[in-house]
Amino acid sequence: MKKKLTTSGSGWELYLAKPILKLMGIDPKVSQVLFKIEKKVLIIKEIKTNECENYENLMIRKFTKSGSGYALYISNTILELLNINPFEDYIEYELDDNILTIRKTEN
Repeated sequence: MKKKLTTSGSGWELYLAKPILKLMGIDPKVSQVLFKIEKKVLIIKEIKTNECENYENLMIRKFTKSGSGYALYISNTILELLNINPFEDYIEYELDDNILTIRKTEN
């Protein structure tokens, strides 16, 4: 699915509708996700609360309420690592086996 990021303070947000979160098996009110970057692709997967200590040196995020759904905050630094200019570029996200991948769309 192709979409634009929305501005949020000093960074950007990716809005996710509730049905997408349900497909991932995520309860956005309590779930936490792990951010990982591989080959200019942001990989987001849920981590269980009791596993957080295993990921203490990695980037863990929570969902924030946004309209009728939820959003993930993405800092400008992460966007730079992904080579995404949020003012001009669209992102594409894909769900595969409860893992959400985000990348810059190719024009």
